[in-house]
Amino acid sequence: PKGVAVIERLAFCDNSSLTSVIFENNSELKEIGSYAFLNDTSLTNIIIPASVTKIGYYTFAEALLLTIYAEIMEKPINWDDTWNHSGRPVIWGIKKHGVYQDKRYVVTSSDTIIILGQDFAGAKTDLIIPLIIDDYPVISIQAYAFYKNTQVQSIYIPAGIISIGENAFKGAINIIINAEDSLKPSGWDDNWNPDNQEVNWGYILS
Repeated sequence: PKGVAVIERLAFCDNSSLTSVIFENNSELKEIGSYAFLNDTSLTNIIIPASVTKIGYYTFAEALLLTIYAEIMEKPINWDDTWNHSGRPVIWGIKKHGVYQDKRYVVTSSDTIIILGQDFAGAKTDLIIPLIIDDYPVISIQAYAFYKNTQVQSIYIPAGIISIGENAFKGAINIIINAEDSLKPSGWDDNWNPDNQEVNWGYILS
């Protein structure tokens, strides 16, 4: 929420249910304390606003599913050297983030879109990944994007999605994947669908 300036030390430590942390645009957040998200075993993404000038030590340690998105282009001097102790992926310089038809996304510094997963309040059971959002091309689905999402029953992935991260559909036990590509593209991680959920290749959306 707006008005929060500090996330205190240990604030969300050992939280096994937290999956995503998104701050409001024009956030007033200045500091994230040490161990704040330590051992958050279900946390798949966080967007760090440009207002954050200090991050403590071991803040995201052992959050092993996490992809970190930062609005700034590089690590500030007052972010502790161990802030990302577990070496989770960091996408620097995101330009904006938002929600489109139940799907949360970020716009990267290269003017392309990564789909993060379903929005917190999303109620749809059938999702269509678009090729364009706000004039930006959609090219990627984040690792663990639909991790343990048991709500979505079908998803359509058009040709043009060149990257899908590891375990993107792990634990999504009710999902059927309809892919326009006739074969898995080379940029999709070998473990993009580790539970071997049903995939209909060469699917044409009517």
